[in-house]
Amino acid sequence: MLSSLLQTWKTRNEILSVAVSPDGGRAAAACSDSIIIWDVHTGQQILGPLKGHTLPITSVTFSPDGSIFASSSKDGTIRVWDSETGQPRAEPLRDHTKSVESVTFSGDGRLLISSSLDGTIRFSDPLTGHQAAEPLVVFWPTYVAIVSRDGAKLAYSYRGADVILFDLDTRNLLFQYLGHEDTVNHIAFSPDDSLIASASDDMTIRIWDTETGEAIGKPLKGHKSKIRSIAFSPDGKYMASGSDDKTVRVWDVKTGTMKGDPFTGHILWIYAVAFAPDVMENCGFNKDRSSPKIVSKSSFLGNWNASSEVNSIAGSPDGVRVVAACLNFILVWDTHTGQQTLGPLKRHTLPITSVAFSPDGSVIASGGKDRIVCIWDSKTGNLRTSPLEEHTDSVTSVAFTPNGSLLISSSVDRTIRFYNPYTGRSVGDRIATGMHHVSSVAVSPDGARLAGGCSDWTIKLYDLVTRTQIFQYEGHVGCVNQVVFSPNGQFIVSASDDCSARVWDSAAGYVLCAPLGGNEDYWVRSVAFSANSKYIALGSYDGGVRVCEARTGAMQGIPFSGHTGWVNAVGFTPDGRLVSGSMDKNLTVRDLSQLAKQETTDVPFHVLAKPMAAAPAVGFPQPHILPPPLPPRDAFNVKTHKSTSMPVQ
Repeated sequence: MLSSLLQTWKTRNEILSVAVSPDGGRAAAACSDSIIIWDVHTGQQILGPLKGHTLPITSVTFSPDGSIFASSSKDGTIRVWDSETGQPRAEPLRDHTKSVESVTFSGDGRLLISSSLDGTIRFSDPLTGHQAAEPLVVFWPTYVAIVSRDGAKLAYSYRGADVILFDLDTRNLLFQYLGHEDTVNHIAFSPDDSLIASASDDMTIRIWDTETGEAIGKPLKGHKSKIRSIAFSPDGKYMASGSDDKTVRVWDVKTGTMKGDPFTGHILWIYAVAFAPDVMENCGFNKDRSSPKIVSKSSFLGNWNASSEVNSIAGSPDGVRVVAACLNFILVWDTHTGQQTLGPLKRHTLPITSVAFSPDGSVIASGGKDRIVCIWDSKTGNLRTSPLEEHTDSVTSVAFTPNGSLLISSSVDRTIRFYNPYTGRSVGDRIATGMHHVSSVAVSPDGARLAGGCSDWTIKLYDLVTRTQIFQYEGHVGCVNQVVFSPNGQFIVSASDDCSARVWDSAAGYVLCAPLGGNEDYWVRSVAFSANSKYIALGSYDGGVRVCEARTGAMQGIPFSGHTGWVNAVGFTPDGRLVSGSMDKNLTVRDLSQLAKQETTDVPFHVLAKPMAAAPAVGFPQPHILPPPLPPRDAFNVKTHKSTSMPVQ
């Protein structure tokens, strides 16, 4: 599994190289002409900025025992630093006559190997700075040189696009690897020294056998621009790459296939990537002078192909199943195995806009553009009743009350209707929504209130007993696509075509947090609360899925970018997995359990000691297909709460 961003550390300058200590506890970053050291686990800066170089630093590396680290620079020098104090351990090494492009330690730590644009590779004693062996003259600018972990072999770039493997004991050439069509920027040995990987300006990665000299498989392709850096994982199974296309990709070394989504978030070239024992670290050169990013090795679990655009998803109360509305049919998957367990269920004649599970999981409801609501047996897939045909226009949303006694539907016909979910009969009076229709409905966990996101840019709150409107929230400047209650019912999150999502106090009507981490260029299509109420997932028209902290609105990590179409639906399972459904015909599942397990004592959402029956409906809200947004009109003569931001206490 591969996954999501854990931390971003800000610096004042661009970052050109990064290294992780052997124990995985510290990360060093070359920030222009200075060096900064962080604690990987806490994110605290523990050393630096360490200054001495007079021009940008090109490379930084730790010794095998972690006691010292070395840096090379365009100023033609190499410096050796004490890892604990940050003090220089020796005088600067000044043997090169031009920019030093790379520096690395031998496996036993006794040699420091450096490559330079002066066409030499030099071997120095890292403690004294003295020359330890005769330099290797290659008569060509050398951008990178590395030593195998056993100290027997040296690999370096030659004539730009070639890679040379050299025997350090005999000083004989072993192999000359050919194949790249442009400059080789980086080389890496696998942990067992059996493989060499090379990254190039030709946008490919090549893997070679160090014993036979043969190429392993085909070139790895996927990046859209120059590849600046590569690194093997500690177990040798995976390789990370950073590119000028602003992404980090992770590859399966054995198969040559990319694992999961590319990691995005940097806004300029990525110069360096490195693995730590339990996290992957990548570092990029950004306009905002940031930012090493710490990425965990778990999140992307897989894709489920629906063979049709996914308009809506809903999770069963136990989190075991996910139902998806796929054009005019329904599919059900097992969330643990990824196997389709039911469907396609067909009865709708036009696209299905919304699906929902009943609180006991026995029934699935669906509403569609064909104006009907269907009630299905969730085990057999059979219709439980005849289709409900009360609406006179497209059904936009369906939802159950927490006790399962009512099924609620909203429609473009500007009504909200109520049914017995087991007989299909209408129950009580409908709600007429006036001049504008309700795009999405959500029921509070206590079953007392109904929220409706409206095409007139407002959110209306109704008393479910009297079926009268009690509040109207204003602040969005576009159609409200979706509304969702937090699991304790105190808060509502709304998603809108105004490219924002907002968190409201459901009783007082104040905006507690706005906007959440939506994309300023794309409408927010869908929202969902995590089971602990601390996080909110957002799906948008740009194909991205974002996770924000509900209390602050801060985006957690980088947007997930696996979808290629609108994200119509997002939802959390009780155990912390995030499911998203898209117009690209896929459901994507990611493991966010580490977020789900975090304590919630520092947030205003007081999580219930015992989850209520409606929690799954909160986790998997009911997205829908919307008509174009309408301009706002005068609202009902009821109490109105405008968007007035209030601090969260």
